Amino acid sequence: MLAHGDRASPAEIVARYAGTAVGDRALVFRIAAQAVHCAVAVEEASATAIGLHAGEIAAGQAPAAPAVALAGRLATLARAGQVLASRSCASWRPATPTCVSGRRVR
Repeated sequence: MLAHGDRASPAEIVARYAGTAVGDRALVFRIAAQAVHCAVAVEEASATAIGLHAGEIAAGQAPAAPAVALAGRLATLARAGQVLASRSCASWRPATPTCVSGRRVR
């Protein structure tokens, strides 16, 4: 998590949590907890709507992977400063790759 008053950019926050860019608006994390912590930190630092979904992504499949698409759909439903998560997030396993998609809302 960010320290109170931390002014890190979203890119710096993503780097802290070892996220990998997939396309121009999605991130993939190898550990679900990193995705959740990153999503909360980005939401606290900027007016970004964020969608979270846990799912499999085959090598070379992203950014067209269904898991990435669902995270993107959740992000479009979220309001500025809101993180929406799919039901699959409730059953995350530590090694499940996790997708996060965000969009800036002004």
